[in-house]
Amino acid sequence: MCIDEWNNVAYCPVCNKSWTPVSFIADIKKIQSYEAYAILNKPDTSSDEWSNPYKEILTQVNLYKKNYT
Repeated sequence: MCIDEWNNVAYCPVCNKSWTPVSFIADIKKIQSYEAYAILNKPDTSSDEWSNPYKEILTQVNLYKKNYT
């Protein structure tokens, strides 16, 4: 998986699919895109949990690397 932070897109060359942070969270959590958008932009940003929109993508990439490489 490749992450292009400049264009705000993640791309998987294996399955030829790309995601924005919103579409990635919507796919992973099996929710609608407006719900994923609300999760990423929730008003309580005092916690560091959602400060990086790619945090969940990076977690999945590291899990993939650990298990399949």
